[in-house]
Amino acid sequence: MIRRLLVVVAVGSAVAACSSPTGTTTVLPSAAGTTSAASTASKSSTPVSTQASRRGTAEQDLAPFLAEVRQADARLRHAAALINAGIGAAVVLVDQVTATAVRAAQPDTAAARAVPRGLAPELLRRTLVVYHDLVARHAAMGYFLAPGSHPRGSGSGVSSAAGLMLECLANGAAPASRFAADLASLEQYARTQPAITAAQEDVVAEAELAVRVRLIVARNRCADECGSAVFTNLAKVTWTVRPTASAAGQGEVEGVTFTVTPSARGWAVKLNAC
Repeated sequence: MIRRLLVVVAVGSAVAACSSPTGTTTVLPSAAGTTSAASTASKSSTPVSTQASRRGTAEQDLAPFLAEVRQADARLRHAAALINAGIGAAVVLVDQVTATAVRAAQPDTAAARAVPRGLAPELLRRTLVVYHDLVARHAAMGYFLAPGSHPRGSGSGVSSAAGLMLECLANGAAPASRFAADLASLEQYARTQPAITAAQEDVVAEAELAVRVRLIVARNRCADECGSAVFTNLAKVTWTVRPTASAAGQGEVEGVTFTVTPSARGWAVKLNAC
């Protein structure tokens, strides 16, 4: 379902591994929708639910997301340390403990579900920048999902397997180094913004969020991208058919066409890419 994708964490030396998704992942309903696989439908965690009004600032609305990304960051750092410990001069070794830690570090589902509905554009952009950092780091670890011993070859050369593993792993360095600053920027900005006051469901907005989250995952997992994608701005989502609570919608974002379908468990997003 998910070809191989991982996110790298900042630890001594940031780790990354490549992967590409192919399949569908079901995410329990909560906040944002995300899934796996490129051109297959994937269940997102974006349920059709009402965001209650709250007093205070947007930081309070983001509290569950902020807590989740910190936990994801810790898991990614732990996995990164284990990966780094297995990289030798002659062999790249992935033991069962490391593979298990890498799998457990996947942030897609929980972090995506924690993204609150009704965020203003700039706040949403900053939130997705942080989410993207996590997804890219984990995607960079994509070749460390299963145990194995991979010879690095002689001299300056490397075997195709070990070479690709390390090339992808290197992609995790940039998002790992950005994470702390991006998270701090989000928190500081959220403190200056009013709390979300969405009084009723906005099905189109929820579907759009599911598509954005899914695209971030796809951009980092497709083919041999393995965490090399960069996210900075909210691209315009153009709808050709707007979704409803009971009917699918279709549209395009960043040159990619998509179909998003509502279900009891969230939004199923199918991207015509990867």
